[in-house]
Amino acid sequence: FFELVRELLLPQHITITAWSKSLQYFHSHSLRSPPIRSLIYDKISKSNTANFNGIYATLLQATILSTLKSSTESTDWNSTGIPFHRLALIFPALILAPLEKVREDSINSRVHDRLQRFLAGDAEQLYAELQSIKSLTPAEKRARADDASSPPSAAAQSAADNGNIGGCCRLITTDEPIALLYPPQFSKAKGLYPQEGADGTIHFVSKPDTNKDGTALDIPEKNLLRFLRAVKTGKGSGPFCDPTDPLRNLALLTDGSGRNYPYLSTVHSYLQIVASNLVPSEVLEELRTVYLICLHKKWPDDPLALRPIGIGTSPRRITAAVAASCDQHLFAEHLLPHNFGIGVNGGAQFAFHAILSECHRHVFRTKKQLRRGKLPTRVLLSLDLVNMFNRMSRSKCRQVIAAHFAHLLPLFDCLNGSATKVVVTLPDGTTEEIWQVEGFAQGCPLSGIFAALVLGEILRQLGIIGKSILDYLPPSPLRSELQDVLEEYGEETDGLQILGIPVGSPTFMQRFLSKFYAKLQKDTSSVIHGLPNIQKAAQVFSKCILQRLPFQLTADVLSSFDADSFTGPHSWKSDLTDRVDSVTRQVLAHLAKMPALPDYTTHLASLPESVNGMGLFDSRKSAVSSFIVPLSRSIRYATKGMELKHKTVLLTPYLQRIFSNWRKSQQPMFSTFRTFVNSAIPLISIPPSMRAADPVDFLVLHKSLPGLQRQLSISAADATKTALTQYAESFVSVRKVEPLPLPLNHTKPTTPAQHPAPATHLTSTAPRSTPSSPTILCLPCSQDQSSIPDATKILMMMTPLLYSPPDDLSQLDRSFSAPADSDGWRWTDEFTKGMLQKALPSLTRSATASALLSAPRTLSHNRMNNEVFRVSLQRALRLPVHLRRQVCPCGKTIDLFGDHYFECQKFSKLWLHNRVRDALYVVFRTLGHLTGLVSTKDDVLHEAPNLSPAFPSKRPGDFALRLLDHLLTICAVDVTMTGTPPAMDTPKDQELAALATWSSLISTPPERSLSQPRSAPGAALALSSITFFTEPLAGPCATHGTPSRRAKAATSHGRCANAPSRRKDASAAPFAPPTGSGRRNTAPAPTAAPTVTGPRRTGLPSTSPPPWRRRWQRTSAPPSTRTLMRPPPPPPTP
Repeated sequence: FFELVRELLLPQHITITAWSKSLQYFHSHSLRSPPIRSLIYDKISKSNTANFNGIYATLLQATILSTLKSSTESTDWNSTGIPFHRLALIFPALILAPLEKVREDSINSRVHDRLQRFLAGDAEQLYAELQSIKSLTPAEKRARADDASSPPSAAAQSAADNGNIGGCCRLITTDEPIALLYPPQFSKAKGLYPQEGADGTIHFVSKPDTNKDGTALDIPEKNLLRFLRAVKTGKGSGPFCDPTDPLRNLALLTDGSGRNYPYLSTVHSYLQIVASNLVPSEVLEELRTVYLICLHKKWPDDPLALRPIGIGTSPRRITAAVAASCDQHLFAEHLLPHNFGIGVNGGAQFAFHAILSECHRHVFRTKKQLRRGKLPTRVLLSLDLVNMFNRMSRSKCRQVIAAHFAHLLPLFDCLNGSATKVVVTLPDGTTEEIWQVEGFAQGCPLSGIFAALVLGEILRQLGIIGKSILDYLPPSPLRSELQDVLEEYGEETDGLQILGIPVGSPTFMQRFLSKFYAKLQKDTSSVIHGLPNIQKAAQVFSKCILQRLPFQLTADVLSSFDADSFTGPHSWKSDLTDRVDSVTRQVLAHLAKMPALPDYTTHLASLPESVNGMGLFDSRKSAVSSFIVPLSRSIRYATKGMELKHKTVLLTPYLQRIFSNWRKSQQPMFSTFRTFVNSAIPLISIPPSMRAADPVDFLVLHKSLPGLQRQLSISAADATKTALTQYAESFVSVRKVEPLPLPLNHTKPTTPAQHPAPATHLTSTAPRSTPSSPTILCLPCSQDQSSIPDATKILMMMTPLLYSPPDDLSQLDRSFSAPADSDGWRWTDEFTKGMLQKALPSLTRSATASALLSAPRTLSHNRMNNEVFRVSLQRALRLPVHLRRQVCPCGKTIDLFGDHYFECQKFSKLWLHNRVRDALYVVFRTLGHLTGLVSTKDDVLHEAPNLSPAFPSKRPGDFALRLLDHLLTICAVDVTMTGTPPAMDTPKDQELAALATWSSLISTPPERSLSQPRSAPGAALALSSITFFTEPLAGPCATHGTPSRRAKAATSHGRCANAPSRRKDASAAPFAPPTGSGRRNTAPAPTAAPTVTGPRRTGLPSTSPPPWRRRWQRTSAPPSTRTLMRPPPPPPTP
């Protein structure tokens, strides 16, 4: 394939000799697992990333072409695709292997050098260097991890930065350390892989099925995008140190327009080759290879109890994930009604509801019923199949696939046609191989489905669900063996755990929930104390730990419900919710570095992100919805069937009868459900006809479940806002918060020296990001400044350093002065009646809080350091930004919450103004042409001059838009930093005061504006329109003269835009150009200018209209009218 190399890969000045040698080497040598387990993919520059993607895509193209053109009969290296397939597997590791003891600035130079060497054909030498890298052995990693002074898991932090928050949580909270495979452990791990089938034979595929057309994975490219986006990022690397991120991101890479995917078709064709089993047989061994990691299941009690975790190659994982997502509705149809866990939304909850209802009917009995002789009539039998994946028959699975999923047969043969090589790393760093001849590989997205297909055949042979399993067993020996097993293990009369939820008596449920809370508290402590970056810790706590609650609230409701004390759908109260609320307060106090918190803090933090809150899960207000929505779905499944992508599958009559009597059943689950539904009816939008007839039936059987969930969430947010309003109208109490305990039982030794207490400053390891919101300016002061590092003390000196860093940093200490009574100042007294009320309107409008935890960490500029995030959190939750009284250079005392910084004229707001301006410019430039506001992104101008030829040097707006639908108008946007609105007596008056403070700087009426008030203090957008005319008007304004670049008042306020400034230092000639340098250039005003009757409108001479406005001359009004043409109404807000 010299022609392929010369055409696709080879630079013009390089000969083919080097490539010939490399291709021969990779044709004759199988790939070996490298000694590294991570890459520097997220550390290289944008230019190196672009070069890497381009060469990677070209290599995949060469792989595709060589596969299609290769000869199956020839074994010559120049006529097969073997070397290209192997290079495609190992390419990410060749280029992105970590460097030994180098500086950050040398990473990109080394990566650039590797790319050049690869293009020159030096792949063999790069592979040799990869295999010679010295890495820590597993034993050395364990010793370093056991060191109390070592930092937390680097893998956990890397997973979070790559968007895998769930993986970060599992790594930092796991109680199962990685096992060192010494001979006893290695023998145990090897025993997990049977070397023969259940019948004592080995069944390999003698004639693998292939699809020569390459259409086995018949997915349009537009659907492939959706499936690839669902592939999780930040996952572990495969056997050849090949994570899925490079291949996934290559397919999702867009060009400058954001609409085209230049490499999607290449990745699509490459996955088609794998799915069609067109990979050369010599390479299939490498493609099937799995890297094995074992965890201790019962450490340290049982060192030989291992949990295997396998990681396959990146092409295998992505192809299998796409196939599983594409055909999940077909798998669900085949497995129902015996398996509800694959392809069924809420299938696990349906199984739990069915089991719980049957247990209430046939198993659960009170002591009173037992004394009366009403005994249980059935037994719930729970079977746990140990090592299930590795014990399922491949041949049986292939028969099922050939009969029902024939299009997947080539992919099955590609992945499981012969033995799978499992690579493990021993404690000394050497590798060993285990051959898996039966079962399905760990870590493959299709392995669980393949195992379920085999299990489904067994369940079908047992008969109808709900009958005794003993009736389907022969008299002996299996029946007697099962009876012996039941006698040996005994029976659970109190309850047991099914699908992670307790099923049993209320006492058993409460005992289970107590253990659940203990685990939640322990994991929370591990995350908060184990991750040095507090934003990362907050995201893991919010997105992972708190998300365990909804599934357990059903058990909490069933074990704690009391009809007499139930007051409403958003006021659930139980021991579990009280404990979780306490943990949430502890986390917020730790993140904000506060010894005490006001009562309203958790309410602000629990506002949903859809209403500009942080989105912390509130178990009190979400318990009812977490109970109603899943059970409503289960009732619909039993009544109407399970709606899949292509059809509706009806369940068996037995399952339908379980839920048929939900309207009148006295089982606790259904009676509680009816009570909750009746309490939620006033909060849900129901058609009048249905509300008069049967609103309960409509809500349970006909109301859209996403709409029901959304309306319950909105009503919960309204209840939270009502509670905040009540706090605002009264004096706020501040309660002390106990610090989170250290994770003493964590697998890694944890000491106070390793993880500082909440009051100690934490140093961030994330890249320092600059605040982009007006709510993150005030940096906190500590109660004890003597123990603060110098760098932190500099940051706490506030805005002079942030806006314009002085040459002499020692002068910062003299910027503030503390009163003599500072030591005796009680900061809790500052929580007066109006301090929350005046900020509440802006806090509920600003989207700043919602971005603190929801911004994706895959973008480095979304990663805040600890100081910036802490102040952002304090401003979003209306917490003190400092706990010591300080006096501003202006002579006033700085308030507790830092509002004074936005009002004081001693501090320049230019830095913050420019940050907000640049952020809005990027937003409009990125989204403007997509929403039809402008034709191209170049129509968004950044402080552009020449908007008005009468004043060519002026820059009247921070940025301007050449509107697509308004051919006569440029929309100039000006950003103005506002102060804090004054405190009012009532919340309604406070709302009006906030709107007045904001709208006073808006040049269009507030009801027509396109912006929302930012957090108080915050930024307001001053929108103005500049209309161009073909002829200047007669002269200046008769009253006020020529227009000023400082004019900001609207005609709706009854003042001409040329009126004199109201500033005290306004000169007698208010429209003379100001002296000195400023944000915008200035120029003398012309001798004659058109009349300005609207906000910032000037005339345009008819001599030289801009090219993009010449079309206007055909539709302009006659110049003799000498009236200002109003621009057409603005388009609807996207």
